[in-house]
Amino acid sequence: VDALAAAKDVMADGDAMQEDVDKAADALLDAILAQRFKADKSVLEELVNRATQMVENADKYVETHWQELLDALTGAQAIMADQTLSEDDQAKVDEAAAALLDAILAQRFKADKSILEDLINKAEGINLDGYTAESVATFRTALATAQAVMADATLSEDDQKTVDKAVAALTAAMNGLTAQGETQPSDKPETTDKPQATQKPE
Repeated sequence: VDALAAAKDVMADGDAMQEDVDKAADALLDAILAQRFKADKSVLEELVNRATQMVENADKYVETHWQELLDALTGAQAIMADQTLSEDDQAKVDEAAAALLDAILAQRFKADKSILEDLINKAEGINLDGYTAESVATFRTALATAQAVMADATLSEDDQKTVDKAVAALTAAMNGLTAQGETQPSDKPETTDKPQATQKPE
């Protein structure tokens, strides 16, 4: 900017010497050659936007590689904010973009545990009095396993089979509860069921 202003002053000076003109021209040329295009941050900007959206929905993702995303995002945001980076620094921008992309791709959605959660709530409310020790033991084992799966925050969509297996085992154990003195699983009537009225003879 200064070199350009000086060159304009020399051009406007009708009494300027050739030496002054040459000096101003050289200074302007040096200033032009010293300029650099800004680094291209368009790809990095898109990745930062994507990662920011993911952070806003953090509860949907498992924790396994989450810190990796946060660290990469912090580094990328610092690069985005650095206005001094020129085309000579493109490698820094590309490196930050690659690190953030890897972190984004490493994330996994949490496994769907909604059915398991409902089933556990029902199972925890069952009164186990009057059932055989064997069926109660099977039930308690299945419930404990289901509770452990429910508490495991590392299970992703890739582990959905583990969740579904726990659902199936707990369902089978609930259905397998057998009243003492019976050989088959008991039919557990709803609390609202009422005995049918006895049919009277004509």
